[in-house]
Amino acid sequence: MPREVSALKYAMQLLSSRDHGREELGRKMARKGVPLPELEQTLARLEEMGLLDDEALVDREIARLIEDGRGPRLIRQRLGARGLPSERIEKRLLEAEEEGRVDVACRSAIQKRFGGELEIGDHKEWARAARFLAGRGFRENTIRRTLPSPR
Repeated sequence: MPREVSALKYAMQLLSSRDHGREELGRKMARKGVPLPELEQTLARLEEMGLLDDEALVDREIARLIEDGRGPRLIRQRLGARGLPSERIEKRLLEAEEEGRVDVACRSAIQKRFGGELEIGDHKEWARAARFLAGRGFRENTIRRTLPSPR
């Protein structure tokens, strides 16, 4: 079997387990020993086939992570670590914030964690909930906007 076919086969195996961005897939293939010219040719072929699309992957991952109750800081970190285009990440996160999806995700995360409608009794409870949301990647202004004030 020609080496090019085995590189394509390996790339397809990786893509069958989960979506990868171009940079992340390239790193994994390079670690496997695929020579650079062959690697570039394989990645280009996958893009032509529509199996490798960084922009579409960013869109899907941001939607999934927001739905899962993750905030912009954590999303930026995770997608950036996967080598996805930061301009696209920033654009989609800004859209999500403008559309109110980030606030909805913040409220949803706190409701899942603390159950039902959260009633904050004192500053200690508020701080506990705020730390939880900060750990999920939400910024301070989003937390202040979505958490009810302590009584």
